[in-house]
Amino acid sequence: MQSTIEQYFERFAFYLLLTIIFILPLPLGSNRPWAWSIFEALIAICAIICVWTLSNRTLIDGLKRHRIIIGIFIITQCYVALQLVGITGASISVDPAQTQVSLVKGLCYSLFICCCAWLLSSSKRIKQFSLAIIITVFLQALYAIYLQFSGMQFSPVFNYEIYERANGSFVYHNHLANYLLVGGSLAIGLLISQLSRMSTRDQSIKRLIIGALEALMSSKWLIRVAIVTIVVGLILTRSRMGNSAFFVSLLMTSILALTIMKRPPSMLKWLVISLIVIDVAIVGALFGIEKVQERIDVTSFEGESRDDVVEMSIPLVKDVWLTGSGAGTFYTVFPQYHTDVIHLHYDHAHNEYLQFLIEYGIVGFILLGGAIIYSLLQAIKALRQRSDPLSQGIAFGAIMAIFGMLLHISVDFPLQAPATTVNFIAILILANLSSVRFSKNRYATRY
Repeated sequence: MQSTIEQYFERFAFYLLLTIIFILPLPLGSNRPWAWSIFEALIAICAIICVWTLSNRTLIDGLKRHRIIIGIFIITQCYVALQLVGITGASISVDPAQTQVSLVKGLCYSLFICCCAWLLSSSKRIKQFSLAIIITVFLQALYAIYLQFSGMQFSPVFNYEIYERANGSFVYHNHLANYLLVGGSLAIGLLISQLSRMSTRDQSIKRLIIGALEALMSSKWLIRVAIVTIVVGLILTRSRMGNSAFFVSLLMTSILALTIMKRPPSMLKWLVISLIVIDVAIVGALFGIEKVQERIDVTSFEGESRDDVVEMSIPLVKDVWLTGSGAGTFYTVFPQYHTDVIHLHYDHAHNEYLQFLIEYGIVGFILLGGAIIYSLLQAIKALRQRSDPLSQGIAFGAIMAIFGMLLHISVDFPLQAPATTVNFIAILILANLSSVRFSKNRYATRY
């Protein structure tokens, strides 16, 4: 049994974890050395508190429940360390300093997973953790909307210039779009978890009206408002793939859920219709979704240089596909393959599949891809086999977020910003947790 002091510190560690989720996007998406250093320090403190206060059995059980995803991340960091040391003593990495930075980040991402494995130990905490992500994303969307309609030329924090495309507290509008995409997916999943599970014979008009009134008076309405706000923020980013990925993943996940979901809520299909009709047709029309459509319509290979980056990177892939050039080294190695076709400077490949293959080689690429595929399969399994509402909702949100991310990273680099990376890792953890049975206080067994 834990002492009173240990229980206090364990709760402190949990709320510290929620605090980390909240503050990550605030300092420019934590995409600056000083900002991600704050994350690294806080998650290290959280991990130390967990190891100090939790029993050995709790620590071991948490790691066992998440052994696949934890094992993949740790093996990946071992491989990055090997890139620094080299097989024959010579470093594989072309820029060891950047690879060291990536290694420390990767270890802290692994610590984040471990802290979640230890602290997300009940249905109540799973819901609180999900709500923390949703509230943070909602506030980020609200801040982005405020900046766009405030009339200010510079943001009140960090004094960044405000353009016609919403950035929020991020530097890059597509990073904000991805952040909203993932958070919005989880919000939809949590809303689904709160839908009424009435049987067909109970679905009288009277019962439906009562259910609708209850929804207006409950937290469901607040989540629905959050979803609308997130969609508005997403539209204001004018991100073509961000918006496309959100609605395509919503349709894909909805079709999957209606096909395989165990005892789906009767209002699920109507909720999906309302999301599409209200959020796209009405809200989108009010906040300028036609500008996103215009950007998609005028997109052409002639006007885009990202495909040229991909083409110029092919020889680079052929040279380093086996071992990789070193984590975090695309910035260093790409100029050697840069031609005069484009005159822009690219820090990233604008294609995460390509960049991870170049930096981590085939081994790291398979490992990181395996973590995503494993989490996706766990969520699909939960959607098909679990019947409790929270597990179903979390699984739906995780599947939608993973689908959306897999689409978005084909044309951009959201996983290079710690705030969006941690947000997505949280989704992978929740996907894994969706297939776990929970007791009242602690989780018991995997379904």
